[in-house]
Amino acid sequence: MNSTLAKVWTWIVLVSLLIADWLIWLMLITRSNERRIRPTKRMAWPKGLKRQLMKRQDNTCVYCGYRRTARTLDIDHMVPIVRGGSNDTDNLQVICRPCNQRKGLQTDSEFRARYARLISTRQRKPPSRPVSQAQFKAETQRTRQASNVEHFRRTRFITRREKVVSGSLLCGGAIGGLVLVGLSQVGAEGFLLLLPVLVMGGAVGFGLWLRATVTGVVMEDE
Repeated sequence: MNSTLAKVWTWIVLVSLLIADWLIWLMLITRSNERRIRPTKRMAWPKGLKRQLMKRQDNTCVYCGYRRTARTLDIDHMVPIVRGGSNDTDNLQVICRPCNQRKGLQTDSEFRARYARLISTRQRKPPSRPVSQAQFKAETQRTRQASNVEHFRRTRFITRREKVVSGSLLCGGAIGGLVLVGLSQVGAEGFLLLLPVLVMGGAVGFGLWLRATVTGVVMEDE
């Protein structure tokens, strides 16, 4: 009997975590990143542009120094278009996907300044020897983004933390509303109606927030 009960509780916990992870994922993909600013227009890249840029850089990511294929290289704006950069080839380079994700909203000069211990500070100059993503990660943890980048992120974009907080409140409120409707149908009133609503709604909202914190979802982007 005890083993059966333990299995049932285990499945309840696992299913609850899966539902929580799905809800958190939904919070992050269904909320707009833009804060009252018109979306930046992006152009469709001309055919052959990536090959042209790859040839200029000898098929090498200018940040980590590893040779890559077209499939694993992204066209990157040295000055991001959301910060005023253009689509001119002088503002374009190809970098590998992990480096592109790590660069984010930083300009080329800001990125190179932050990782100056690993890479050259000169434009489009790859490091003298390849730099692993583990080295980049260690340097990311040791350093911080430039203050102007952090300010731009806070004023321009809704952070992952803000998405999860508002989403958790919304889910908690929705569950509380469902409990309220259900209890009102069976004739519950007063304290017997309000307490379960607050407990269930608060538990769901706090549980989602706690799950996001434990899994690292609410950490700010590197």
